[in-house]
Amino acid sequence: PPTFSAAPAHTGNVAFPATQSASGDANTLDDYEEGTFSPVLGGSGGQSGQSYSTQLGVYTKIGRIVHCSGYINLGTKGTITATLQLSGLPFTAGTGSGFNSAGSLITINAWTIAAGTYVQFGINNASATANFRSYLGTGSSANGANMATANVNNGTHVSFNFTYAV
Repeated sequence: PPTFSAAPAHTGNVAFPATQSASGDANTLDDYEEGTFSPVLGGSGGQSGQSYSTQLGVYTKIGRIVHCSGYINLGTKGTITATLQLSGLPFTAGTGSGFNSAGSLITINAWTIAAGTYVQFGINNASATANFRSYLGTGSSANGANMATANVNNGTHVSFNFTYAV
């Protein structure tokens, strides 16, 4: 039979090591982490000259699932090119089927979009970015399009909340 030395003192918490100790068992929870990140409102073609009044992101990672929340207030737009995206996420998304993830935009202000249009974003496979897409009020995916960086103005701010897998 197994023998035990002195039992560790119970602190009421489950402690994970600072560095993940990966398990080959799919049913073993081997990673938990909380932290902050600096989200960037930019473009797939690049960005420069932005200034932020606020740039705050927080995350919780449990196993392979990452939940992010944050707020960006873009004081100065600078130059943003190509498709509008949110980058600077804390982890790169996983690849393969089932890794696309839709996000929730809680508030958007100072955007230039047509009346009756709504915006959502989703994680790009194998990247640490979320792309924004605009849809007409009908919600049909057939008329969704990547948002152009021209939709962003000085003073644009975004609150977001989303979950993705790594």
